[in-house]
Amino acid sequence: MSLEPKPSLGEAVKYWHRLGWVSFGGPVAQVAMMHEDLVVERGWITEEQYRRALTLCTLLPGPEAQQLATYLGWVLNGVVGGLCAGSLFILPSIAILLSLAFLFVHFGQLHFVDAFLFGLKPAVFAFIAFATFKLAKKNLLQDRQLWIAIAAFFMALLHFSFVIIFLGSLAAGLYWSRQEGDIQSLSGNLRNRFTINDLRYSAIVIVVVLMSWLLPIALLNLFSFQAQWFRQLTLFFTGAAVFSFGGAYTVLPYVWSGVTLNHWMTNSEMMSALALGETTPGPLIMIVAFVGFVATWNQVHTVDIDHGWFALIGGMIAVWYTFLPSFLGVFLGAPLVERLGALPDFKKIFSALFSAVVGMMSLLVLRTLGSMLHAGHWQVNALQLLLGTLTFVVLWKKPQVPAWLLVVLCGLVGMIIG
Repeated sequence: MSLEPKPSLGEAVKYWHRLGWVSFGGPVAQVAMMHEDLVVERGWITEEQYRRALTLCTLLPGPEAQQLATYLGWVLNGVVGGLCAGSLFILPSIAILLSLAFLFVHFGQLHFVDAFLFGLKPAVFAFIAFATFKLAKKNLLQDRQLWIAIAAFFMALLHFSFVIIFLGSLAAGLYWSRQEGDIQSLSGNLRNRFTINDLRYSAIVIVVVLMSWLLPIALLNLFSFQAQWFRQLTLFFTGAAVFSFGGAYTVLPYVWSGVTLNHWMTNSEMMSALALGETTPGPLIMIVAFVGFVATWNQVHTVDIDHGWFALIGGMIAVWYTFLPSFLGVFLGAPLVERLGALPDFKKIFSALFSAVVGMMSLLVLRTLGSMLHAGHWQVNALQLLLGTLTFVVLWKKPQVPAWLLVVLCGLVGMIIG
């Protein structure tokens, strides 16, 4: 199929805006949707361009589908096109999740709302258990992968820092990859294909992103808007972005453990965040908007007129610092990939990382299970366990059933049995 003329920025913006509102189904569905729309139907992107883009976005930390949209927007309309594509892909889910967070903190204690949220716990248990099952099936194929997962599980159980677990698994993956000679040197290719103009462009991107990282917190410090708290959020969600290899479920242990161990949110609130995130378009990692809003609401105590505004700032900070590194990775990596045409094979390294994630997510499965066992009367708990098991079976046997539908159904059952 011949490549069609590239769209104007206006045409592309219309497409990315529409995609942001209909991108349900998680990263697999979103990636497939962009391939169907841009490669097959419109012919704006070649199959080779799409393959290169997907390769880079799989390697980068952060939400794969949002990064893919940014890369393809860059291919079509340059940096402005990339910014528009990456932003429009997540703006609808930002607005929806911040609205849901507002409703949650104001009306979450009403009986029918509380009963609906009560019914979400089995859904969250099933989602996390099923994600762990899929990761384990894909990654725990050898003894050393299993041992990495077991080590990560016990380190997380003993409250070892996520950074230590991450770096340990990364070192194991590097050692494993070097043993088998998978990583090839890029230095020769870079010297031959990377020009002074490329270096200048890269330097500009780094400076702009660095200034974008510093500016919000500098303004909050200048006006003394709860600067200490927002500095904590800045560093925490920057860490979430850096360690989010493989999508939202891989960074979930970092976010969940961080906010609960610091007592910013409860396990029950985190379960609500994940369940509500499953019902919205865009990447699941967008739950950081909900988390930032609710955590700020819980931790910053001011007069009523300011409380909601501070929570809104917290939600926006969470989004800003989670996604800023994604734009940096794409805008630095896309020109490199287009010049080189390929990247080294990092499968062993990522397999080690994902093995550690399996271990940490296994602990999350136990925590969500414990949250159900300690809530309400035992009869209701038995129904929750049954509902969670049924949801898991549906996810396994009927993957075409939308996640948002399962969440809604579980919530309705919660209202009936609550």
